Amino acid sequence: MLPTMSVYSPWIDKQADNIRATVDVLAVIQTKLVIQLFTKSEHAAGSGIEVDSTRTITTSTVERRLQEWGSATDNGLRGLIRFQFTASVTLSSGVSNYIMFRMLKSVWFDTVGFDPGTLPNPSGEPT
Repeated sequence: MLPTMSVYSPWIDKQADNIRATVDVLAVIQTKLVIQLFTKSEHAAGSGIEVDSTRTITTSTVERRLQEWGSATDNGLRGLIRFQFTASVTLSSGVSNYIMFRMLKSVWFDTVGFDPGTLPNPSGEPT
């Protein structure tokens, strides 16, 4: 493994306003994984833009870790999204560095617009 290596997932159609992504790290030795989310319009060329540079999934231990991104974060979600996976290792003699992980199925959900003033008054009295 190179000291730092990045790969991208395939493009995924946006399915709602928000996405909750979970990584499940199964095994790791001296490796850090950073997952970022990128987005672009369906007809745009190129690699897309990062949805929110302050929101990543970062891990270096066996665990499950999640993050939410949405239309309200930095650049928002456009028609397509994809993940960038970057593994970084500290090279040392005689040590095999690796990480084994899987992405669990993402949860998509819409943003709910809620105005408390639209609720009925439980007492029946005018507000």
